Amino acid sequence: MAGKAPKEGRGSAKSTPVKAKTMKASASRSDVTASAPNSPGMRGTPKRATATAANMKMKKMAVKNEDEEDAFDGEDEDFLTDLPGSKATTPKKTHKARARSAPTTPMSQRSGGTPRKRKGGDTGSEGVSAGSGYSKVQLAENLPVIADIPGMFTDLVSRVPGMETFLNTMTRPLRVATMCSGTESPLLALDKIADATELLFGNRLKVDHVFSCEIEPFKQAYIERNFAPPILFRDIRELGGDKATTAYGAEVPVPHDVDMLVAGTSCVDYSNLNNERKGLEAQGESGQTFRGMMNWIRKSQPKIIILENVCNAPWEEVAKKFNSEGYHAQFMRVDTKRFYIPHTRTRVYLFACKADDETLVEQWKQLVKSLERPASATLEAFLFDSDDPRVHEGRRMLARPGEDSTRANTDWGRCESRHQRARLEEGLGQRRPFTHWDGGCTLPDFAWNDWGKAQTDRVLDLMDIDYLRLAMNNIDSMHKTLVWNLSQNVDRTTGSVAPGICPCLTPSMVPFVTNRGGPLVGIEALSLQGIPVDDLLLTRETENQMSDLAGNAMTTTVVGACMLAAMTLMTTELAESKPKTARRALVLEEHSSDSAATTMQAKGLTVVQAAAAAKAEIVGQDKLVKRPLDLGMKPIAMKELLDKASRSARLCVCEGETGTTPSDELVLCGDCAHTCCVKCCGRPEHNYAKHVVKRMLPEDFKEQLKNSLPMHMKLDMSKEISKFTKPSSVINEDWTVWMEAMKTISNADLLFRGMKRTNVWRVFYACASEDQVRFELRISGKTAEWLVHVDPSIKKGMPHEMFLRPLMRMQLEATAKSVLDGSWEVFTPERASFDITVRGQGELDDSWQIKLGMQTESTREGVTTPHTWAQKRWTQYKIEVNAKDAKQLDRDVSGTYQLYDKCDAAQSSLHKRLGGETNGRDMYFFLDPRRNQRGDCDYFVFADNHRRLMYGEDRVSTADVGEEVQTERLDDFGNVMAYETIGRFR
Repeated sequence: MAGKAPKEGRGSAKSTPVKAKTMKASASRSDVTASAPNSPGMRGTPKRATATAANMKMKKMAVKNEDEEDAFDGEDEDFLTDLPGSKATTPKKTHKARARSAPTTPMSQRSGGTPRKRKGGDTGSEGVSAGSGYSKVQLAENLPVIADIPGMFTDLVSRVPGMETFLNTMTRPLRVATMCSGTESPLLALDKIADATELLFGNRLKVDHVFSCEIEPFKQAYIERNFAPPILFRDIRELGGDKATTAYGAEVPVPHDVDMLVAGTSCVDYSNLNNERKGLEAQGESGQTFRGMMNWIRKSQPKIIILENVCNAPWEEVAKKFNSEGYHAQFMRVDTKRFYIPHTRTRVYLFACKADDETLVEQWKQLVKSLERPASATLEAFLFDSDDPRVHEGRRMLARPGEDSTRANTDWGRCESRHQRARLEEGLGQRRPFTHWDGGCTLPDFAWNDWGKAQTDRVLDLMDIDYLRLAMNNIDSMHKTLVWNLSQNVDRTTGSVAPGICPCLTPSMVPFVTNRGGPLVGIEALSLQGIPVDDLLLTRETENQMSDLAGNAMTTTVVGACMLAAMTLMTTELAESKPKTARRALVLEEHSSDSAATTMQAKGLTVVQAAAAAKAEIVGQDKLVKRPLDLGMKPIAMKELLDKASRSARLCVCEGETGTTPSDELVLCGDCAHTCCVKCCGRPEHNYAKHVVKRMLPEDFKEQLKNSLPMHMKLDMSKEISKFTKPSSVINEDWTVWMEAMKTISNADLLFRGMKRTNVWRVFYACASEDQVRFELRISGKTAEWLVHVDPSIKKGMPHEMFLRPLMRMQLEATAKSVLDGSWEVFTPERASFDITVRGQGELDDSWQIKLGMQTESTREGVTTPHTWAQKRWTQYKIEVNAKDAKQLDRDVSGTYQLYDKCDAAQSSLHKRLGGETNGRDMYFFLDPRRNQRGDCDYFVFADNHRRLMYGEDRVSTADVGEEVQTERLDDFGNVMAYETIGRFR
């Protein structure tokens, strides 16, 4: 769908529809083959003129964060302009209303809401126009999405000049030592770099871990459990001697044969938030740990040193210290969101080297800068589903009062006057629409109510103020991926400036995710530091400890880029050095040399891994029973499948992925068909009545559904492709891209990857080697359809807008005999233009903001400023599209739509077409925000469902329109809007 703009006044000349040849390809059941099962599992609106003022307003209200490294997204104003290909200014955008034929977004790019064509071609590398009024810090929408840690390192290593030369020249292992690195991010980064070099060059980077040093006991346990270093020292201050104490209390010789040291000494004395700051030479913790490191360096003379710390550390003084020891040293400020991960975290890295060429340190800065790759994946890509067991455990601990909760109780009386002043000066009113915490906390039904009830009054009121601040600018934060720092005071900037990007995570922070209705848990905070959490054993750490690990960690992609630049620039110096081989701290006894467990331990495995490897046979093997393996499909008629899917689907958010609520405890909204249990219902109000349904266990339906599916699919389109001819309305570039995509689909061998239960059932298929082509089967209570997505290669730059929607689909009829009994439709890039009339009628009701109790103006420092949002809205809209033009859409959207403001939709905007269902489907009209994009990317949509989406889902909508539909500006004569489609299913 193209960019949108309402026509200037009614009666404008109508755009001429583009005529195009009909094009259709189908695949019968014979095109789909079944084979042996595959084992891999699967893991998991209108434009606002006033919305552009949201960030600027919150910035003016904010007191600048005293610690530069902990500032939020808006701090890095040069992020856009200093990147290659960026532009300082962009022309004013023109907007055009848009429509499409049921597009959706590929899995790798999904961020909720309805996908739309990117507006304008003059955007910078951060995917946001410089003149938009928003912070320039945005997700890089002009780049393909990279959301997995291995993929990030593969892309990073592929862009390092001289990497293959380094691997061929460095024939021995690189000897690495770490000090105060906490999570051992450098080692994790080196492991992912080694995986990438093996994949790209067939030559795995060899690393010899010499020792680690960490003083925190729980971090020592984490390091020993996950990395089993040869030596784990306790105190960095002892490393300048000949011997030092290990974490176990033994004294062992300190190794000095090291190629690269990566350290992150204490930062506590450098922070501006510390009222008793100390310098480098003082006897503070920061100075002592730095001097301990320098004492070891003085003896060991490693070729490469990478040092990380906060921005306010005395870096000029630190560099001079290294210069006095015969090192060339240079430092630079880096930000995590510039290196793949959507997390604003500014830190300074220093590179010191022993080399004849003093220009190497400047070359290092330039090389690290060249390795920047802005984050293109939303922060939701790094989070887990709310029903994930790890999130469930974190939620349980955070909801429990006492030492496991995130924050201690705060005296509400000390904060109340500041909160009241903020409400008064900003015209926010006195209501608490987000938490309803008067006499208790009642969050919306999708949110973490158990966590909310454990929060202090200050935190709850801050959530309401943040919600009202964004509502003032026409943004419903319940439907945006924003992170609020609830540990800050009300007069600081507590919310994300950019949707989809996380502010700087600190150990004591309370990071609240607005469209989750709950905070980040510790394991997710680690994930946002680029930590591959699935590779780690995180079993004994509490929530506070994991938050501490994440808050003090180096980001793997950042430290990885710094190490890669240093290693390749120092190739000759490293190759000429011939250090000894590392040895373990404890010498193994001779009589135990035959032990398999001891041998494994000597190879670097943990005790648990060594013990598991020592087992020669399976326990209970004699009790195994042989049974025949049946790989045949057992088709289920579609009518029966839809019935079972509706009875086994998740009918309340508290059910998670496997639970079921007793049928006598379920309620159903008579207006929008939303279901909930009696314990969770209440917000939004809805029009609930008792819902009688005979439940089916999800496990039973899952087994039946899997038995009815093929484990291997191939869609043979070779004959259809040969018959395709380019319609005259399709431009050559679009046709070339489309034909390549069709060939990719035809050549793809797809394997079953798994299924997921939400409000609907979803089944996934993907290619064995990479997920470039993906099939998805969606089954709701009334409909079922197949969708085919093609993901563009990350090497091809900005993906074509065509890939933001499924390129093929199969809508299954209720009379179908199986899930493969249907005809395929192909999405062709045929453009067409037509007009649509939107007319407000019925009564003018109070707008969303008025019902939130917000004032129509605000007063600050004696200056009164009226708010620009509408105070009234229509209770009905009449939509008119002539019969000829309606054929350009999947479904005719004409009709009268009634407002149901007590149901769940952004800004209470849900409208439902009167007259009942058409072909078993209702038609809804509502604001469907892009939750990871700015407010001016939000539009009203026409769709057959309005349910709240999880990450990885997108709504298959019919059309969308602009903001004018929600204001009183539409009169009884209607507003004619120009529409353009960029393709349709044939």
